[in-house]
Formats: sequence, structure tokens, C-alpha cells
Amino acid sequence: MVAEDVTERRRMLEQFHQAERLGAMARLAGGVAHDFNNLLTVILGSSEVLLRRADVDDEWRDDVAAIQRAGERAAALTSQLLAIGHRRPVQSVVVDPDAVMESMRPMLVRLLGEDVELALVSGSPPGRILADPAELERALLNMVINARDAMPDGGRLEFRTRVVGADLPGSWRVVALMVSDTGAGMDPETIEHCFEPFFTTKGLASGTGLGLAAVHAMVTQAGGRITVESTVGSGTTFTLWSRRPRRARRRGTGGRGTLDKGDEVILLVEDEEELRRLAVRELDRRGYAVVVASGGAEALEVARSLDGRIDLLVTDVVMPG
Repeated sequence: MVAEDVTERRRMLEQFHQAERLGAMARLAGGVAHDFNNLLTVILGSSEVLLRRADVDDEWRDDVAAIQRAGERAAALTSQLLAIGHRRPVQSVVVDPDAVMESMRPMLVRLLGEDVELALVSGSPPGRILADPAELERALLNMVINARDAMPDGGRLEFRTRVVGADLPGSWRVVALMVSDTGAGMDPETIEHCFEPFFTTKGLASGTGLGLAAVHAMVTQAGGRITVESTVGSGTTFTLWSRRPRRARRRGTGGRGTLDKGDEVILLVEDEEELRRLAVRELDRRGYAVVVASGGAEALEVARSLDGRIDLLVTDVVMPG
């Protein structure tokens, strides 16, 4: 008789299927968000144009402002969906997660309230990771909100960093960022689905189910992974594992350019007609000469015909063809 232990094989197969499921849902979320974001850009842009034209005492001004506020709230949701679907460009630099958490401390204290103790425990040696600082802050904020909701009667929330394999060559060192709460915890079924978009245990009125999905997307897009340990009644610990970069690159401090008056030639490439019309009007209002194309092939033809007289290319990222 021959016996074979297939426990490890089955566990790996389950992890693979979960990763495939999360990936498919992320791609779907990103695709829907991209198309919806185009519509929102037209709504927000057109409402802004109307508000600029309106007088203070126009009776319809408040209605347009309400449209703009609703569009901004919807844009915040699509921003999360784009992050889940990996459709949002990231600016990865070497950052110190301890410094990021320390800079967020005042905001986190206000968010958690007086009943939750906040503890930041820095690692030694310090660990730096390659990430988009804004995305990292957004991920930490999402986890803090989840932890706060899991501790309605108060508790303790701890951030802790540590370098795993500090004695190994630089390329093998891993930085672990742990977020632990003393809240209600999760059962195994909830743990299995907690990173799926729209999965929530808070009810429709209290949560969108996008917070942890966005965290998972940020970590995996940065080349890391996230794990969770939880026991019902004893709290939850999320651990973000990130490969430590070989050499730290200084984060730039250069300022952003502003779109002011100008006479340069801009090639605008956008397949959505309403979005293209809105962008042309705004750029033209600022004095730029705008040449338009509805797709990549047409843009190449226009560029060749202008023979190098284009000063700037403004283009959609995802287009047919």
C-alpha cells in the first residue's frame, strides 16, 4: 500500500485559485472604472465650466454645484477601482514606512478617536521599501478604517516594521510592515474572501468592500504580497511584505509644472468624443494650439505631418488599437 500526503499540494492549489480569482475580479473592476472615469471627467469638467460662467445669484448655480460634488464622490470610488485593477500609474520611489506612518500620526489619532490607542514601533535596522508614497498612505488609511470599525468599544492598533534576513545580501532582505488590532477578528471564511472587491461584512450602508482590495492591489503592484492572521474575538494582523531595494534612491523634490497661458502646440489623443471636446476647449482657453487625434494610428500620422512641431503629447493610456 502506498500513501501520499497531498495537504501541501492542495494548499498551494487553493492559493493559486484564490490568486486567479482576485486577478480576474481586479481586471474587471479596473475595466469598468476606466470607462466610468471617462464619463465622470465629462460631468466634472462640464460642471466646472458652468460654475465659472454662473453669477453668484444664479438660481441654478446650487444645482450645478450639487452635480459636481456627487461627481467628485463617484470619482473617489473609481479611483479605488482603478487601483484594484492596476490601471492607475504609480510613482515608485524608495520610502521609509516608519517615516510615512509617523507623518500620518496626527490624522490617524483623530480618525481612531480617544478609545483606541495607537502605537508605532519602528524596526531596527530601519527598512526602506520601493513604493508609491501616496498609494502607501492610502493603503495604511484603509487598514486603519477597517481596524477602527472592528473595535467599536476601543482597543489598540499597532504598526510595526522589521527587516527579515538582515544578515543576508541586500537583494534578499524583506521588509515586513505589520498592522495589528485587538478587534473582533475574522473567521476563516471571511479571511478567504476579505481581499475580494465589494466583499464586506459591514452592510451596504457602512462600507463599499473596496478598502482591502485596494490594499492588496497596491502591495502586489509594487511586487510584494500581503498576508493576514486573525482569530475571532482576538484581533487581526495584516502583514505587508516588500522586497528591500538594493540601493536607496533619493526622492526628488522638484516642483510640478502648472498649466498656464502658452502658445505651444499640443497633440491630444483621446478616443472618447465628449472627453476630447472638453479637453480641447480647456486647452484652447489657455492659449495652446491643439491638434487632435482619436487613436494611436491617427496620432502617428498627425505627428509625421507636423514634422516635429509638437511641443507636448497629451494622451489617454488605454485605447483601442
